[in-house]
Amino acid sequence: MTLMDLLSSPTDWQQPGSLLWSLFWKGSLVLLLAVAINKAGRKLTAALRHLTWILAIAALLLLPILTLGLPEIPIRVLPATVFKPAETVVGQGRQRTDRISENRIVSASRQPVSPPENRSGSPVTWLVMLYGSGSVLLSLYFAIGLARIILFTRGSRTIENEPYWRDLLASYGVLGSLRRPIRILEADSLIAPVSWGCLKPVIIMPAEAASWPKNLQRAALIHEIAHIRRWDWLTQLMSRLACVLYWFHPLVWMAMKRVGLESERSCDDQVLRQGLRPSAYAGQLLDLSCGRIPWTYGVPAIGMARKSQIGERISAILNPQIRRKSMTSRSLFTSLLITVFCVTVLAVAELVPVPSPQTGSLERQLVEALDRGDSAEARRAIQAGADVNASFAGEGSPLILASWRGNLELVRLLIDRGADANLVESGRSSGRRVPRTALNAAAERGYADVVRLLVSRGADPGLAPSGDATPLMTASEQGFADIARFLIDQGADVNRALSGDGTALILAAREGRADLVDLLIDEGADVNLGVEGDGNPLIMAARGGFAGIVETLLASGADVDAWVAGDENALVAAAEAGHLGIVRILLEKGADPKTLRTDE
Repeated sequence: MTLMDLLSSPTDWQQPGSLLWSLFWKGSLVLLLAVAINKAGRKLTAALRHLTWILAIAALLLLPILTLGLPEIPIRVLPATVFKPAETVVGQGRQRTDRISENRIVSASRQPVSPPENRSGSPVTWLVMLYGSGSVLLSLYFAIGLARIILFTRGSRTIENEPYWRDLLASYGVLGSLRRPIRILEADSLIAPVSWGCLKPVIIMPAEAASWPKNLQRAALIHEIAHIRRWDWLTQLMSRLACVLYWFHPLVWMAMKRVGLESERSCDDQVLRQGLRPSAYAGQLLDLSCGRIPWTYGVPAIGMARKSQIGERISAILNPQIRRKSMTSRSLFTSLLITVFCVTVLAVAELVPVPSPQTGSLERQLVEALDRGDSAEARRAIQAGADVNASFAGEGSPLILASWRGNLELVRLLIDRGADANLVESGRSSGRRVPRTALNAAAERGYADVVRLLVSRGADPGLAPSGDATPLMTASEQGFADIARFLIDQGADVNRALSGDGTALILAAREGRADLVDLLIDEGADVNLGVEGDGNPLIMAARGGFAGIVETLLASGADVDAWVAGDENALVAAAEAGHLGIVRILLEKGADPKTLRTDE
């Protein structure tokens, strides 16, 4: 599942559903690994445990971007399902699609089947809508919390310039190497310090903090500045964003809780490393936790004494056996590299079924899905191991059908899996719905991006199976000037002549494609080149009644009396078709009405 899949099939609700499933199992692996590391490393410092959870959160945030942006690597883990042919309704009765032999598909109906409509009542649709609604509501909840702390900060008083607090900061050197300016405020309704913000962080102290003992004031400042130095408010926002994206996953909520707890314990360790007595500090936290904090869980501010965390924190503070070392830059850099590598590998992994011994059913599923335009089912068949070069007489190959549907990403996937860009389907040319080569299929439908991709991956611009036109002829006949110009630039022969089709200029003139006629002439097309049974450009334009093209051809040097066996000349063709205006033009240009020839 990549970004282009979603863009190329925006109405296919199966694809967002499969993306959610992919993120669920990949996110589960990440979180379970974080749980395992924390369980196995109980003697790790709080800083390292916090880093483990933050890296897990960062991995969750990177997974959607990398999963959509990188190509998939299939991992086959499950047995493939044998797909049965779908039922087709014909008339008043119902009959099943005939069995498919190894070299031919026989459908109950030869009519093209439109892509399946998006059904608003399908389970996948409802699941995707439920996921989106949950994410939006949770985003609003967190946004309201952020607005509340901003408003609360605006209502607080500035105290960092007061001599008492300035001297306290300077005397104990708690700012260390921190270069970001810190605002220190106070609020009457607070009973415990809080901090928030990244580039311009804020510490809000209770108004009664001025009466605290100096060692407790110092502990509070060290604790909150440690949060700022460690960028804990940013990591808290990351964990909340992960909850918005993965709100359906219970382990994500546990991860957010552990991020908060381990960040508090890391800052507690910082306080204790400054020499404060553990019992005194634990008593201060216990006293502060007994009061009421004037905001709820949704507010993104880091409180020093949350009731939900106080038990584990006091236990850790009073435990003399716990290691309280800070994290080194080397360990942080190494952890980041390992995380990026693991997340990238996990993002490109995609679980697919193991191919079934009944491979014919996979090819059948693939071709029928492509014929319907069902991208999701076609992708499943490809990933399950369907032969991408299977050719079904009269119905095309997977690459031909994908090109005919204009599905750029499926074309790319098929070629990446080994599909032959020059494969010629072996069925008859007459009575077909789909051309016999992928390039012709894309040129016939006007999919310029598919044409460019096929040529870039080795498709021959001049390939013309026996009985078929070249891609340039097909594009000229259908009126796709951009494709014709591209094919010419890639070396397509503008004067290639084939019995049964003529030349690109003959086909453009026959169909009245004035812009293609101009393009082909500019690119060197021979205006007098005729093909027995297919006429020449002037004859075809005169027979079709295209006066403007007739005048263009004559102005470009077309022989007004040129004769082609089986089609006579332009004057005869115009007269037989009843185009008197063109007869008049031809006579004015010197056509000889007495010129009569018979085939020998």
